[in-house]
Amino acid sequence: MRLPVKGSDNSKNSPYEIIIAHELGHQIASVAGNNSPLVRAYLDTPWFTFTSGDGIVTNENLEENFTLNFENFFRNLLNLPLRTHYMVQDGIPVEKSRVFTGPLSNPIFVDDN
Repeated sequence: MRLPVKGSDNSKNSPYEIIIAHELGHQIASVAGNNSPLVRAYLDTPWFTFTSGDGIVTNENLEENFTLNFENFFRNLLNLPLRTHYMVQDGIPVEKSRVFTGPLSNPIFVDDN
């Protein structure tokens, strides 16, 4: 899976362990949300909306932002470049899907150099 990462003009392949870490973040969010309606409502809050070239509208919520920051925690542990954006279109990161913005951003990973 090709994803936008820090230090890359485009996108790079992600190791399988990173994809698993991302999906584990979804599971943690699911458990937290099942244990607390307030957490679930927060994670279900819209993050951004994207319309693809073929007119398909995608609504992403803050759960994706949470999982990207969770993924970046593991990227940091493995000395891999951090993921910068959620979405890529034609090999270019979609700016409104930038990971390091929003209420769930972890200040440890706010390094835009």
